Amino acid sequence: MMIDKEKDDDKSDLFVFGYSSKLFKDDIKARFIDEGKHLIPWMGDESLLIDRSVGSSILNSFCNGF
Repeated sequence: MMIDKEKDDDKSDLFVFGYSSKLFKDDIKARFIDEGKHLIPWMGDESLLIDRSVGSSILNSFCNGF
């Protein structure tokens, strides 16, 4: 497999950004999240678990459209 070095070195199409954040050491909360206890069933289906914040943002965008 040949790699085009000129194309590989061209990073003009690459756009990267980020946001600052603060990290907090909270072992209890970390274990809670690691065990998936923050997840809720989607539409009552216990086999499909989603993060509460994701679910509420989906619901908000759905409701705002009507």
